[in-house]
Amino acid sequence: MKNLTYLSGLCAIAILLLLFYSCQKEMLVDQEKENIENQIKEIIKLGFKRENIVELKESFLVEGCYYFPKESKTEIENQPNENPKKGQFRTTNIISSSVKTVKIYMDSSIPTTVEDNWRTALNTAISAYNNIANINIRLSLTTLSSDANITIKSDANALPDTTLADAQLPAKDFLSGKYIPGKVLRINLDFRNNRPLSEGNKIYILMHELGHCLGLKHTNYLSENNQSGGVFIPQTPQNDLSSVMYSGFWGQSFPTQSFTPGDLTALRYLFPVKTVISGPQKICTQGTYSIINPGVISILKGSHLANLSQTGQNSWTLTSRGIGSGEIILRSTNNNYLYPTTDYHIVLGLDVLRDIYCSQLGTSTKMAPRNEYDLQINPSVNESYLWAIEGAQILSGQGTSSVKIRVSDQIDPYDPNVRVNLKITDPCTTGFINNSYSVEYGPIDIN
Repeated sequence: MKNLTYLSGLCAIAILLLLFYSCQKEMLVDQEKENIENQIKEIIKLGFKRENIVELKESFLVEGCYYFPKESKTEIENQPNENPKKGQFRTTNIISSSVKTVKIYMDSSIPTTVEDNWRTALNTAISAYNNIANINIRLSLTTLSSDANITIKSDANALPDTTLADAQLPAKDFLSGKYIPGKVLRINLDFRNNRPLSEGNKIYILMHELGHCLGLKHTNYLSENNQSGGVFIPQTPQNDLSSVMYSGFWGQSFPTQSFTPGDLTALRYLFPVKTVISGPQKICTQGTYSIINPGVISILKGSHLANLSQTGQNSWTLTSRGIGSGEIILRSTNNNYLYPTTDYHIVLGLDVLRDIYCSQLGTSTKMAPRNEYDLQINPSVNESYLWAIEGAQILSGQGTSSVKIRVSDQIDPYDPNVRVNLKITDPCTTGFINNSYSVEYGPIDIN
């Protein structure tokens, strides 16, 4: 009886342990499901649709092209509400402008055999990006995985047979606070039961997927089935079937390995080179201006004073209409998010709105004998100056925009004044500015 009681106790404990383990396992499964659901919700916040999210073993495949690793710490930002448009599109997260070079590492999981070796194609794809003029980012290869911004590797049989490659989109790096390129680009080495790919096919795929890592979305995403989450890039064409960002070529023919004008516009929008305007800031009748990375060049202010004409690829000329002087502002309007406008200020003709200013007197006009004063033209520009002063000695500064004087102690009682005559010569004309100060003995009130 005692043994039976002992055995009954052991059975009860075993049953309790089994129930506890079963409950714990069920709780872990529920937590895992909840975690996966939360990650899917975070991806949906980016603007993607639930029906376009496929859960894989260690990642999510979104819209058949975008790679989101599970347990990703990517910062999620809501996409702005965009009116439906056709053209080039980008992600919300734009790579920080301080990121100038993107280093790419080819993982050893990509074989060196001819059929599955993508290294030559990668070199060509990198050169295609680096040959773009007026773009402020460069791609380079690195042999150190720890040094890489983007790692290209095999999908390790994670992708569906009909998906050739996928890539991560830009995200915020929580250590530096910068937005950085998508970190991973995966290639399906068994695509469509080992369908052979030409070198051109590989080049196109890498250009396409690297575009995703840099922040570009599909050109035709509105035409695709329930595609979502894109921000329109201004001034890109509605139909661009040859764009490297056009999707839908998997299993069909591939376009040529070159960027279209729409691709170039999109990349220059994301990675702009700042416009630099150089030329004379003061002109008499005409001035020529060199503009690096010009946008749409126009006269923002003073269009009634001068005409603007383009005289070369990066050269513009302003010509006076001969009806007056004043300020002219040249403006370059560029299609990018970082430097949308660049202004350049120019003075046409002699600037007559100037005066002689004495820092010691302020608004007063009274000087004392034997005292020293500083006179300056306000404002000053790049001109030549000739000071002529009666009743005071010039101590320093002749020929410049500022002189130091000492008032004479021999003042004519019938004419107790210091008279200043300033001759200003510029390329347009010669002008004169006159001023007069009264000289008094004894205390002088200075306002």
